Amino acid sequence: MMYLILTMTSAASAAELHTCNASLSSTGGTATPLAGFGSTEAEARRAVRQSARLLADQRVVIEAGLAWAAGSTEHADSLAGFVGDRGTPELAAPGWTLKIDGCSSTSLEDSAAWSARWSSSSETVTRITPADAIEASRRRACFTLYQVSFMQTLKKAEESGDLAGTLSTWEGAWSQLAQCFAGSTPTPIPATAMGPDSTGPARCAAIGPDGNAVAMGFGSTAERAAEDALRQSVIARTRRIIGQMGRTKVVDPPAGQSATHLAHLSQIATFTGASDAVDRARLACATLTPSKLTWYPTGRLATDCNRAAWTERPTTTVAPADAGAFLDTTCTTQVDPTMQIIRFSLRGTEGAKRDGLVGSAFRVSATCEAACYSDAVWGSAPKPFTLAGVANRTDKRKVIASLKAAADGGAPLAGLELLPTQQDPAALGLLFSGETWTQLKAEFGSLPSKADRWKQLEGHWILLP
Repeated sequence: MMYLILTMTSAASAAELHTCNASLSSTGGTATPLAGFGSTEAEARRAVRQSARLLADQRVVIEAGLAWAAGSTEHADSLAGFVGDRGTPELAAPGWTLKIDGCSSTSLEDSAAWSARWSSSSETVTRITPADAIEASRRRACFTLYQVSFMQTLKKAEESGDLAGTLSTWEGAWSQLAQCFAGSTPTPIPATAMGPDSTGPARCAAIGPDGNAVAMGFGSTAERAAEDALRQSVIARTRRIIGQMGRTKVVDPPAGQSATHLAHLSQIATFTGASDAVDRARLACATLTPSKLTWYPTGRLATDCNRAAWTERPTTTVAPADAGAFLDTTCTTQVDPTMQIIRFSLRGTEGAKRDGLVGSAFRVSATCEAACYSDAVWGSAPKPFTLAGVANRTDKRKVIASLKAAADGGAPLAGLELLPTQQDPAALGLLFSGETWTQLKAEFGSLPSKADRWKQLEGHWILLP
């Protein structure tokens, strides 16, 4: 049972829960109430902004799917409307306004960890702080339902061929997602310790299906960085989808665009895992020494993302408490300059030319922002850190031993925790059918020597499909 502390308490005997309330609205749309939670007011403000981005970007994905895959003129107009409205600059979501109404704090009885359950039908999630427990439980509860609804509709559309008629239900899926995020806040419950946390700052990479980082999370401890990475990964994955769809709209031949757009949209299945344990197993964390934060786009990105603009970034060390917000500022700077250029070019344009410009706006801004979230570097001298409850991947032999134990147990869910690259629908199908395990059993003896099957990320060994 939780007790409010009504008298003065020291930092050692109380946990602080800060809450910031806000409202999110699109141009001409109804405002959605939102709350963000943190161990400090700064964390809570950033949390509510992250939630606003999560919702705004899902709407862009849906509008792009209906406009570019299903050919809806109405939704093409909506996308152009987003580009034409700057919205709240620091949110970096054109067409969307975020207003923070105020913040408050509550002192809770100290505990080694905290559990929260966003809704009666959702999973209970445990974290070191009450704020992270609440945020993690909401992310898992709301996006798990959203993914299922989205992917079911996508499958029906592919089977029926009636894209416009079938995909229109996505609008209802977004409304349910927004309502879920605006739901009643659960009371965090003291819980038993999760396991050892790092004693110093850390960064965590969210592992993508190719074994590379999809997004980075930073924090004063590994647990703080881990939850940050999971939240950032949904934003970065969404931005990557938007960028891919924008590129398809602008570059690919019109005849095959719908199928390609649907393939991009299927990546929504990677937003959350089957359980919180699976989500955490998709992270590679390392402790570090704080440093400046850098991002240097290379190749085509160096031109598209205006590499020269980053020569003016601060060269001083970024503190752990500030690193996440500093990363946001670094990455979201990719959005507004691109949108301003396209906004100016849109004047007086219509039809295919207008839609092409809108596609270009999202191709460049979303691709660059997603690349920034995955490639930015903060911290030096990283040392791999294994989160509580996550398999140790610091040695190939340990990875293979865990895989052998899972194979002998015949538990597909164990595979989801041990094979973080098994995220797309096709890979999941092979895993649950048993084909993945059959192949791995035949390869156990030779896997250590197959360099092309391994990727090292933050000192952790990732086995590739």
